Amino acid sequence: MLNNKLRIAALAAGLMAPAIASAAESAITTTDLNMRLGPSTGYERIDIIPAGDSVVVFGCLSGYGWCDIEWDGLRGWVSGDYLAYLGERYYRRPVSSVGVAIGLPIITYDYDVYRDRHYHGHRSDFRRWIRHERREARREWREERREERREEARRERRQERREAIREERRENRAEQRRERRQEARQERRQERKAERRDNRRDERRERRQERREDRRSPWNTADSIRQ
Repeated sequence: MLNNKLRIAALAAGLMAPAIASAAESAITTTDLNMRLGPSTGYERIDIIPAGDSVVVFGCLSGYGWCDIEWDGLRGWVSGDYLAYLGERYYRRPVSSVGVAIGLPIITYDYDVYRDRHYHGHRSDFRRWIRHERREARREWREERREERREEARRERRQERREAIREERRENRAEQRRERRQEARQERRQERKAERRDNRRDERRERRQERREDRRSPWNTADSIRQ
């Protein structure tokens, strides 16, 4: 008879799960909070949720004193008094005081059904499995951090390459400008030299022309006769 009741409860809970999931709300913990396998301090502790971490609230017992939540891939129960609602209307109000207003579902709890649903296959050594899950989660987190650092290093290398290319282009443009200025100065010097040569040539031509004109002057001829 008891097994039939458990099966019926499990079936009912399974049918209600989509509705509960759709009514899930976000909250944060207001203190370091024990997550337990059931809605009481007498149930096994799964983990400790640090203050300020986000959780998803699926529903609570009548009175909203204990709530079924998910955090960091784990499912468990915590006190609703230490969950701050993150909705816009009742922002940061305790879930236990606004549960009715925000429409959090009232759910029931059965230890065997809950444990089989969320921790099936780990009944014999639950704590060891939790430690294993936490190690796996930390390993995944470390791997994600390593990948993030590798990606950051790749971005930095790409940025350095782009900066080096831009710097090389700036240096090339500066060198080209220097070369053009130098060529322009050389051209101006050549032009000034050519202009001075032309001026000297013109001056020599003018002096020669003046000397010729002086020799052809009639005064010069008369003087030469008198002498």
